[in-house]
Amino acid sequence: MRRLLGLLVLLGALGAAAAASSAGNASPSPSATLITALNRLPQTDFPTPVSQAQPRDRGNITFSMSFDGLPVVLRTTAESVDVGKVGTLSRSASAYVVRFTRILDRVAPIRLPNGLTIAAQTITLDPARPSTIRIDRHTGVVTADAHWVIDAPNTLYNGSHTITLPDKGPRRLVSFKHPAPRLYILAIRTGWHATVRLVHWSVAGHAQPGGVVRLAATWDNYFVGSFKR
Repeated sequence: MRRLLGLLVLLGALGAAAAASSAGNASPSPSATLITALNRLPQTDFPTPVSQAQPRDRGNITFSMSFDGLPVVLRTTAESVDVGKVGTLSRSASAYVVRFTRILDRVAPIRLPNGLTIAAQTITLDPARPSTIRIDRHTGVVTADAHWVIDAPNTLYNGSHTITLPDKGPRRLVSFKHPAPRLYILAIRTGWHATVRLVHWSVAGHAQPGGVVRLAATWDNYFVGSFKR
């Protein structure tokens, strides 16, 4: 599931020029550009706040399941509810790590084949477990270890309005911008898969047939790191 990102970033005296030369003078990948820029910053600049940027993050979610004995695929969208600080960015000898402190996304209503509608849901961080994104300082490979809580006001999943889902789906750095001194904006694309077994669940008080639900999501996240002396 994991996809490696672009070029290997060559550090040291050769820097970014050597990386471009080894790739046949091709344009540096977003990960190479980001790593080169961040590696130049002094260690005293870390940790630094990370915020969500405009435009708001948006994603597409697909639910594959059996409904009344028939396979169905349901689709919906999600977007971030607000912008602002979502975590901190730290640096170690081997990686940059974003540790999230706040995420709030809204999932659009989902209409079921029987006419019932799962009302708008929210996605937040699981407060019981840390959620991180790690960017390797040498290769630019992005990995995640996140934990989400989905809250459904009119739906009970196995007897609860909330359900927790792990997320170690692959990430890919798709763009990097440096619009002002010590200001960095990066976009990370997420591919997320999860499986949920619903022994019993209900929508607006109406029991629904149980089974296995497979979720797949693609997401573009825009993060801002602001470094101040």
